[in-house]
Amino acid sequence: MLIKKEQVLERCLPLWGFWLLLAWSLSILGYYYLASAGSVPVGALFSVLDTFNGFSVTRWVSQFSIPLLWNGWILMACTLFGNTILHWTKVPFSGRCERIVFSMGVGLGTCAYCIFLLGLIHWWNAYSMIGLLVLFSAIGLFSIRSMRGPPSMGPNRVNQRWGWMDTVMTVGLVSLLSLNFLGALSPPIFYDTLVYHLAIPRLYAIAGGIVPTPTNLYTGFPFLTEMLYGLSLILSGETTATLLHYSFGVGILFVLLGFALRYYDRRIGLLAGLLFYATPTIAWESWLTGVELSWGFFTLLALYAFINAIRSEEPANHRRWLCLSALCSGWALCTKYLALVYWFPVALLLVAWS
Repeated sequence: MLIKKEQVLERCLPLWGFWLLLAWSLSILGYYYLASAGSVPVGALFSVLDTFNGFSVTRWVSQFSIPLLWNGWILMACTLFGNTILHWTKVPFSGRCERIVFSMGVGLGTCAYCIFLLGLIHWWNAYSMIGLLVLFSAIGLFSIRSMRGPPSMGPNRVNQRWGWMDTVMTVGLVSLLSLNFLGALSPPIFYDTLVYHLAIPRLYAIAGGIVPTPTNLYTGFPFLTEMLYGLSLILSGETTATLLHYSFGVGILFVLLGFALRYYDRRIGLLAGLLFYATPTIAWESWLTGVELSWGFFTLLALYAFINAIRSEEPANHRRWLCLSALCSGWALCTKYLALVYWFPVALLLVAWS
């Protein structure tokens, strides 16, 4: 007996199981925030709003609109630039969602390397950073038409109807994204952020480039994400840097959705995204200016490209996906040394598969 693809999720997660999972998630989430009201940044955010005399929507929008615009331009310029690179290398994508997430990864990784080179020659200033974004935007316009198309054109694509489960999961994702977005606008208070994630890029910005910092042992860590924070600090400030880290979390959602659209369906992607983003640790990380979300973003892209390489039938496409997986693995390692935990098993799989 053949089982329709639309029945797979219903058999794996029946209706009573869905409501049980939702009730359990809400109870855990409520208990976590109620029990930690004095330690998590949630209460701090609203206490700031309560004690802010003369708070108004107009003042709030005027305060955060500029960081939002800068963050949007950084993401747009890097994504367009990455799309041009991938278009020239003829990497075969299954749809628009997959193309966008890989373009974002390639663009941000390349941008971090360019900022590092600018730091070596002590060209860390607003003119050079704006010029870099203008250059990325101009190059990205050459292949902007290639980003058009359906969300997925994979072999397993089905015309799945939009149901009530899709609506519930979408509303849950939008609610979590909105909550974490407000948290990302709060001032940075995390220890690592104040000691080196933002402190060292700020020092580089003041010095006009990369300088020795022998008194800070954390400068021996990989600094790919911090290079992007240096761009944000020079153009706007720490709010733009926090929004950039928040954007990596949103990027992970689209990586999960793109993978599901290629190999499964939309509903699986929404469920995977909701389970991932409803984790309290992810919410906490979205409020901080760290490296964990960028590390996870590049690691997932590397694994995604590796799976595509294995499943590619044409040798040329296999080599393209494998090279892209290697690039994303390198960028993940340049973000955090713990990426080696991912790299070794994948290397063993590659050797065994070869």
